Amino acid sequence: KNNGMKVKWTHLLWHGALPAWSEFEDMSNSEFETAVHNYIDTVMHHCKTYYPGVVFDYNVVNEVIDPDDENLFRQTIFLKKMGNDFVEKAFTWAHNADPDAKLYICEYDFLGNSTDNQAKQDHLYQLVSDLVNKGIHIDGVAEQAHLNTEYIDNIDFYTPQDMKYWSETMDKYAAL
Repeated sequence: KNNGMKVKWTHLLWHGALPAWSEFEDMSNSEFETAVHNYIDTVMHHCKTYYPGVVFDYNVVNEVIDPDDENLFRQTIFLKKMGNDFVEKAFTWAHNADPDAKLYICEYDFLGNSTDNQAKQDHLYQLVSDLVNKGIHIDGVAEQAHLNTEYIDNIDFYTPQDMKYWSETMDKYAAL
C-alpha cells in the first residue's frame, strides 16, 4: 500500500484452496450457500475497507471445468451444494460486495492451439457468454498459461503453443 502497488486477489472460490469448506459437508445446501455468500462478502468488504484502491480485481472462480470431461463442471462442493448456477451466484455476490472491482473467471489450458482442449474452450466460452447475456457483471477471462519449455524435446508430452491462436481466442472472449 505504501509503495502504490496493486494486488489481484486469487481466488475467491477454488476447489484447490478451500478454507474449511470440507467441514461444511453436513450443512444443508441453503446453509452452505449462505456461508459461501458470507465468505465472499467478508473477503471483499475487508479488502475494500482496509486496502482501498490496492485490491483492484478478483478471480471470482477458478478451474470450474472438469479436466476429465470438459463439457461438464468440475465436481466440487460448490457444484454439489449450490447447483449449476454457482458461478453466476458467486459473480453476483462479488459484484454486489464491491461494484467497482474488476471480476474474472480463471481457467487453465483453454488456449494453446486449435486442437488443444477445444471442448474446454467451448464450454468456458458458453459459460461466459451465458453470464454476459444474463447481465451478470464479469470483466474478463484469465488464462493461467502454465507454459513450460522443459519438455520441448519430448513432442509426445509437449503441445506447441500457437500465439496466433491465443490471440484469436482472446479476441473471441473480448468481443463478449
